[in-house]
Amino acid sequence: MDGQQVSKEKRFYRMTALGLMAGSLLVLIFRGMHGDLPAGDAHAAMGFIAHHPFYKGVHLGAVVGVMVTVLGLVSFVGTLKNGSARLVGWLSASIASVGAAVHIMEHSIDGHAGETLAHTWEAASVAEQAGIEHSAGTIFVALHGPALVGISMLWALAVLLLARVSRLEGYRSWLFWSGSIVSALTFVLCLIQFLYPDFIPGVLIFGLLVSLVQLWIFSLGAALWRRSLR
Repeated sequence: MDGQQVSKEKRFYRMTALGLMAGSLLVLIFRGMHGDLPAGDAHAAMGFIAHHPFYKGVHLGAVVGVMVTVLGLVSFVGTLKNGSARLVGWLSASIASVGAAVHIMEHSIDGHAGETLAHTWEAASVAEQAGIEHSAGTIFVALHGPALVGISMLWALAVLLLARVSRLEGYRSWLFWSGSIVSALTFVLCLIQFLYPDFIPGVLIFGLLVSLVQLWIFSLGAALWRRSLR
């Protein structure tokens, strides 16, 4: 491999690493700005959203973060040398792409419908608020399933496969173990939450675990960046 080709490869590595790190940071930041929506209580949820300074924008920002992350994941497959790693990597990228589509749909509806209803609710009479709360509650229940499915595909199954890829490609073992544990736990809790919605607090999935997954993806990007410096 000549020097020019090596230089192009390293540049591609760095662009991919930046995509992974930037995407995960965007998701992490906008997730934090979202706050803990009390979706199980429509009245409290309407008040929460009505007083949120940037509810639509937070969801839009998270959507952008997801798109950048998925582009980074697809590009990451192009950095793989091991044949088995490439196969697992493409499977991971495919699952992540489908999960991202579900996630973007759910986030778009939540952000737009949630804020629109909340502002209507805020200006409505007490009698009218009850009807709006019923509509909002129905939307939140309907979106809960897609939210869990999107997370289980994008942040659980896809990352579980990526953890295996990191092992096959010779990255540090802690990346494999931490990615495997966090993603497997995320998948199991999403499944439990889907089947038994009141069994565990949603903040464990939507807050803690999703944030840990973003930190793992950022770490993967940082590891790829270090590899490009060799």
